[in-house]
Amino acid sequence: MAKTLDEVRKDLYDIRFYYSQSEMFAKAERYIIPQSLKDKASAYSEAIKTAPAKLYALFVERYIFNSKCECIARKWGYTTDYIKILNKKLYAYFSETVTEI
Repeated sequence: MAKTLDEVRKDLYDIRFYYSQSEMFAKAERYIIPQSLKDKASAYSEAIKTAPAKLYALFVERYIFNSKCECIARKWGYTTDYIKILNKKLYAYFSETVTEI
């Protein structure tokens, strides 16, 4: 069953937090393993491998490197609104490709 857009947004928020705090999570793994978050990140990372190039790049910049839409827009030479449109396309892509985790 496909995920809803709201589920994708929530998952991507969690993934972004996970990667932005990866050092802390790596240190904590000795004590606690956040397996559900690792599974979620892994599922989305697997799904993005077949995405169009712009969506792949957006996922990496926004959710792995924790960049804001404004920063990505400046770096890529686009408007912030265009990056937000791409982000919505990314949500839709994941909604179709990621199943329940």
